[in-house]
Amino acid sequence: MDEETLKYYESLIDMCMTQGWKNLMEEYRALALSTNSVENTRDDKDLYYRKGQIDIIARLLNTESTIEKMMQEEGSNEGL
Repeated sequence: MDEETLKYYESLIDMCMTQGWKNLMEEYRALALSTNSVENTRDDKDLYYRKGQIDIIARLLNTESTIEKMMQEEGSNEGL
């Protein structure tokens, strides 16, 4: 892994370790629970809108594990 890529991943990991990030993820977990309900869905457009919201929330909530996987893949590709 080159130095620039390593610094990029390290900066993302540092971001995820901050209290602000942890607070934000707690808010998104709560938001995911309320958004992931079809009870208040008015029509198909609203349903697709909620689907988009859930996709974005899931991406944010999975940021840390995604970074870890990317780093592992980068590390395993170096041996080739």
